[in-house]
Amino acid sequence: MRPLLPLALSAVALAGQSAWAISLPKDERLGIVRQECTRCHSLRNIANSEGKTRDEWIEHVIDMTDIENRPDNMQAVVDYLFEYFPPWEGQN
Repeated sequence: MRPLLPLALSAVALAGQSAWAISLPKDERLGIVRQECTRCHSLRNIANSEGKTRDEWIEHVIDMTDIENRPDNMQAVVDYLFEYFPPWEGQN
């Protein structure tokens, strides 16, 4: 049993790394997206998103945050999300 311990620990470490290793498209708005959206969840939620229309993103970020109190941030986040995570083709 003992020889399996290092292998098991390596597997756990790699699994933990992949949970944090998420890459979103990089542009000047990503820092604001990271600041606003990771208060309650990881960026993985965005990466796994099915996408939304601009109006749906606006409604979503208002429901999730108090971002409407920071209009410049809201504009940056919604623009970023809509640009990189629009609705999937064929999505209603």
